[in-house]
Amino acid sequence: MATQAAIPVEEYLRSSYEHDREYVHGEVVERAMPTKKHGRTQTLLARCLATVEQTHAAYVVTETRAKLDEDLFRIPDVSVYWPPPAGEVPSVPPLVAIEILSPDDPFSAVMKKCAEYRRWGVKHVWVTDPDERKLMVYDDGLRPVGEIIIPEFNLTITPAQIFE
Repeated sequence: MATQAAIPVEEYLRSSYEHDREYVHGEVVERAMPTKKHGRTQTLLARCLATVEQTHAAYVVTETRAKLDEDLFRIPDVSVYWPPPAGEVPSVPPLVAIEILSPDDPFSAVMKKCAEYRRWGVKHVWVTDPDERKLMVYDDGLRPVGEIIIPEFNLTITPAQIFE
């Protein structure tokens, strides 16, 4: 993934890109181009998670810039905030952050994002792999799981619900 020359954070926040980019310590970083499987998984995940908007007043968003630090903005594929965040660019961690792998995603970059989410205070960090139909949880590392569980909402999501 390519980077651009360093720019001020204010310029990044004023800018829009054909394929939205993240801001990492002064550099604008391209995200991997999503595939059809990626997009479908994202849609099905958001649909499953949307149920908690009604039952728990949670707030589910996809591909929304989030301010992890003064010079670090990431765009999780799916986030669940509880309670809903203030502002257009949330600066408080969501309860859940989910990354969906694309074929071009370098493993080291995904691991770095997951670690950043945890340091920021995200309680549940997951990675889904639509090509392999796998779910993974990030705690001290990345490990496979059979389902996504959000105990705060008594919600379980299985691979059959999000992978076609």
